Amino acid sequence: MKKFFLSLAVVLIAAFSASAQVKSDAAINKAIDKAKAATENPKKAAKPATWIKLAKAYEAAYSNPTANVLPGMGEQDLLLTMGNDKPLSEEMVEVNGVQYKKKVYERKNLYFDPATGGIAMIEVTKPSFDGDALLEAYNAYVKAYEVDAKHKNKKAIAEAFARISKNYYDDALTAYYLGDYSRSSAFFAMAGMVSRTAPCAEPMEDALFNAGVAAQKGDDINRAQKLYLESLAAGYAAEGNAYSNLAEIALEQRDSTVARKYLEDGFDLYPDNTAILANLINIYLKLNVDPHLILERLEAAKAKMPDNTSLYVVQGDLLAKLGEEEEALAAYRHIQDMDSKDPIGLYSEGLYWFNKALALQAEANDLPYNEYRKYDALIDQMHQVLKTGLEPFEKAVKVSEGNAQYNDIRVSALEHLKQMYFSLRNDDPKYNELYKQVEEALAK
Repeated sequence: MKKFFLSLAVVLIAAFSASAQVKSDAAINKAIDKAKAATENPKKAAKPATWIKLAKAYEAAYSNPTANVLPGMGEQDLLLTMGNDKPLSEEMVEVNGVQYKKKVYERKNLYFDPATGGIAMIEVTKPSFDGDALLEAYNAYVKAYEVDAKHKNKKAIAEAFARISKNYYDDALTAYYLGDYSRSSAFFAMAGMVSRTAPCAEPMEDALFNAGVAAQKGDDINRAQKLYLESLAAGYAAEGNAYSNLAEIALEQRDSTVARKYLEDGFDLYPDNTAILANLINIYLKLNVDPHLILERLEAAKAKMPDNTSLYVVQGDLLAKLGEEEEALAAYRHIQDMDSKDPIGLYSEGLYWFNKALALQAEANDLPYNEYRKYDALIDQMHQVLKTGLEPFEKAVKVSEGNAQYNDIRVSALEHLKQMYFSLRNDDPKYNELYKQVEEALAK
């Protein structure tokens, strides 16, 4: 339920300069001190260039430990760019369920993705500046913009804010992957704040939401709640996930009434959000509220968006959960009546039969050994259900063929068909042949 509203498959950290020379900390801090001294001179402090120079000194301090290191670089590339900076040790580590080769250097740890051989994460362990260099750079740019009465440096400062917010964002992702959720949340929040500072024109809409996700992951639910509400106030709901996550927090606080309100508000705005639907059904049942009332809210949504076929999927899913099979199937099938080229209704019906078959199999597996007759009867029933589900999946594959928009549906339908044909292979030789055909289709 708690998820980022972006892909987290690979974390990329943007270095400030790929060709910069690594400097000593003494040289870095000397440059900062010199630039700071200039800002203490009233005449110089009135000039934007003075503050920009200080900001750049802090940016240089931030990037110094990772100079000549860029995401995606392979080990051979590093031999050319890092010179005498050799790894102190290396080991295979698991990060967020993924295996990486970790190389430990004096000032940083590099994580290499075995699939690509390139750097996936850069973790600075010994910064050149004792403090938040990005924050100091940001404050200096703010001052530069303040004293720049004619805004001659507007473009450069806007680019600097975008660069700083990107660095914060990337550092937040790395911290999240490495399990430092408090640090991750703080960095995401900073990314959002910096990106919304004038004259920056590239606000990171999802930063506050992701800050909430990280805080919630770290069990700081009060901070998470505050950040989700701020994200909603800023106009970003992660397609309804902010409401779902707020409801989860309310339930942790044992306030079912507030949780219900969040879910109802979220459902009205994002009726096709599956997390909201599932949680809303559960909380209605918990509060002894008739789940059919959700259908009334859904009808209101359909009246506003009559061409939104996904709302019929939501209706079918809800009716299926309520055990109203015929009505659920009618909702799925209505999508084909609305748009014969849309495979989502066919796919949803196939998924309904597939899940029903899984439930029968689980029921059979839970039987004691001596009830083999009942077991056989349930397996026979499961096979009949699987056969019923073949046609809608097969039609979904056919309808989505050649349409890039529905490629994910096509692949998922094929993967389900592969499992179903395999389960039915002993019922008829044709299913074994169909299984092989699907394997070939998936391999293309």
